[in-house]
Amino acid sequence: MKQIKILLFGQLEELNNMNNLKCESIDSIPDHLDNNTVLIITSPKEIKKNKLEFEQARIIFDFILGGGKAIFVVSPIEEDLNYFIDSKIFTFFEIEPEIITKRVLLHKTNHIINIDKDYFQSNKKPANRYVHFLTNYKKFDSEEILIEGEFEPVYYIYHEGKGAVIFYGLGVDEFKKEKVSKLIKYLFKDFSFYWKETNYDVELFRMIYNNADNKEELLQDYVKNFIRNKTFRDITLVKDEIIKLKLINSIDEHFLRKSFDELTPIQLEKQYKTIFRQMNKKKYRKFINIAQRYLIKRIGIDKYIPLKIFNRLYDADILPEEASSLIIFYLDPKNENEKESYLRNLKELIEWNKYLKIFDDRKLKSMRSKLKNKF
Repeated sequence: MKQIKILLFGQLEELNNMNNLKCESIDSIPDHLDNNTVLIITSPKEIKKNKLEFEQARIIFDFILGGGKAIFVVSPIEEDLNYFIDSKIFTFFEIEPEIITKRVLLHKTNHIINIDKDYFQSNKKPANRYVHFLTNYKKFDSEEILIEGEFEPVYYIYHEGKGAVIFYGLGVDEFKKEKVSKLIKYLFKDFSFYWKETNYDVELFRMIYNNADNKEELLQDYVKNFIRNKTFRDITLVKDEIIKLKLINSIDEHFLRKSFDELTPIQLEKQYKTIFRQMNKKKYRKFINIAQRYLIKRIGIDKYIPLKIFNRLYDADILPEEASSLIIFYLDPKNENEKESYLRNLKELIEWNKYLKIFDDRKLKSMRSKLKNKF
């Protein structure tokens, strides 16, 4: 994740240096804030001496409009709530907070932030007091609710302008128990941590994806990190056909080297026969082209495929028709007829390589020059 600065305003001293994130406690809101900053704001211990002025609230709102990130931790106590209300900060966001004082089980929604080892055991959170935030119904599409009570958001991400703000209505003590570093990563759209934490669970990703507004961005990030950290076998085990197709067509040569370089020629042959039996279809054409290029390099550059396996791969149509010219890597001409066959195939390979751009053209031509005067 890129370097970010976390400014703590209010009763949050304990969060300093959390999870290797750089934090700084401040007594007032700076006039200028850049978009690599996160403001985490609570009411101060001495509220009367440290009011959040209207001008400061305006700075925060403008900061968020321009792409900034902020977290408001609001305790369900009248004095703390009024601290924010008096500044008019909620008015800017068209939000009306309300303290609820009854014992309830708040509902955790299916959201990426709620992924933890206990999430699937219980998606309820007990509370005796909390703040819920009544929002303008016209802005419902701007909300990502994490916890709700009485059908109203209690802990949620709210998108405004180019930025995002989090409203947390369970108070400072509860906020200190949250995985704040994970929350901040999410605000900056760094999702790789979550995919790794869940071992790239496809069903869990699909649940998150279906409940997300930024679907394409989530999918791209998931696929990028899956390809970076998993193997080809892991992709073959994916049951979701849409995600599997996206993964397969995102495979590059680096991924194939990581997955296949340790395979013996026999293992590689079996793998390719399985691939072409299952995936030699139009929708996988991009992947098939990359898979063929990898195999061509194993034959002509690494020289790691025996002739008999090369012949079987070619006869099984796993290699393109032009790949017959790769036979030169197995030939050692002993007479004029063998030399002519060699040069004919070499000429075809040089022509094919204009499209392939795999082999060093100068080396191919040098091979031709060395053989021309032989015999």
